[in-house]
Amino acid sequence: MANGYGTLMCVVQEPDNVPFLQESLERHFWHQHMSMDTLVGVVSEYYAVNRPWAYRDVWEEWVVDDFVGSYMSRLSSFGLRPPDRLGEVARFVEDMHHSVAIALAAIWPLNFWRIDPMGPADYEWFENHYPGWTARYGGLWDAFRAMSDPSSGRVLMQELPALPPFCQVCHVPCVMPRIDAPETRIFDHEGKRYAVCSEGCEWIFNLNPKIYTGCANWWERFDGMDLADVILALGYVRPDGKTLMGQPHLNAERMWTIDDIRRLEYEVKDPLKA
Repeated sequence: MANGYGTLMCVVQEPDNVPFLQESLERHFWHQHMSMDTLVGVVSEYYAVNRPWAYRDVWEEWVVDDFVGSYMSRLSSFGLRPPDRLGEVARFVEDMHHSVAIALAAIWPLNFWRIDPMGPADYEWFENHYPGWTARYGGLWDAFRAMSDPSSGRVLMQELPALPPFCQVCHVPCVMPRIDAPETRIFDHEGKRYAVCSEGCEWIFNLNPKIYTGCANWWERFDGMDLADVILALGYVRPDGKTLMGQPHLNAERMWTIDDIRRLEYEVKDPLKA
């Protein structure tokens, strides 16, 4: 951090560099927000039992107070300003990690970790820290819990009208900022269709499309394949050759196997082809 700040202070002495630094700041601030805010929010709140704080609150301390209020304020005299999308980031932080958490739970067979269903104590904590959480997400977590045992013969991704595409820029599911009100942008570029999760990611894409068009979309790679074959192709089974790495619960007594998934007869479909 010290080396980076020293380098920045050296570069910012030349006024002609300021527009380039501002654009770089805008791009990386949004990109890091979509990836790191999502990751830290999901892990700290959904993959933990004891939650000492709500991510939204520490985000205000870490980003608004420390980064903008301290770090950026020292650069204002050189012409650099806080990121223009700071207000948008603050709006997204209210819901984005909740939406991604349930989206990842819905596609749990394609994960390499186990996701425990939310219970009454979790519902209470989320509702206290994020009023309205139960109305928005409680029903989806209820369904996830009901389908967590293999005897249910269903997985939540089967109940969705369509799978969300992954953002071509930040690679998170396009359910931002709320799963019931996504701000997904779908567009064609040089004859191919792409999806991004937000206006910010669309702006980044358009800055240099070549960076983001060289890889296939995740769903495009597996379009038309049986879900069981996708899991096998990813190598997401345990050494016994049948038990899935990902599980929708922490119960070791009855875990999902590749045979359970095969019985679903679920075909993966690229949502961008619809």
